Amino acid sequence: MEDIKDINNPLRIEMRRYRSLMEICSLCIVAFAVWSIIKFFLQLMTDPEEIFSAESGSAPLYAKVVTLSVVIILIIVDLLIRLYIARTALLVSKDLISKTRYSVFAVFLIFEGLVGIVLEVKAIINDPSNALRNIVSIMLDITSLGAVFGLIYAGMKFRKARNSYKQLSQNGQQDDGSLNV
Repeated sequence: MEDIKDINNPLRIEMRRYRSLMEICSLCIVAFAVWSIIKFFLQLMTDPEEIFSAESGSAPLYAKVVTLSVVIILIIVDLLIRLYIARTALLVSKDLISKTRYSVFAVFLIFEGLVGIVLEVKAIINDPSNALRNIVSIMLDITSLGAVFGLIYAGMKFRKARNSYKQLSQNGQQDDGSLNV
């Protein structure tokens, strides 16, 4: 059991702060994954032709089925990547594993989010009649990017504080209250 001095150690406080931030950002990433699935099915029910393209009205049925299948596969892959990032980050924040591979996938999510924002801006320019929906989508993408950036930042700070604490504990030194993280 930890004594009171160890609980109030600045490095331990720092670790708890960034652990909490990692947990919150992980849950946000899962929430946005669920939202993307809901958004897809709502779009499929309300405006199915938008998923295919403007020219798909004359496309044969098999082309529409293939297009829909590819879109569904991409959404499932995106969901699995987001769940992997969130799960791994939660395990890292609880010190159960020390993998940082989730950061590579998080960078992929950042790239995906930026591409999505660019495509939404192009959609606003090409068709201003759906501008409100596209602006809302851009705001959600920016919020999702904030969660991913927050996760990466918290993960780096958590690892740094954890390594400093472990080094301090291994040396058997008493903490003087200063925090050089």
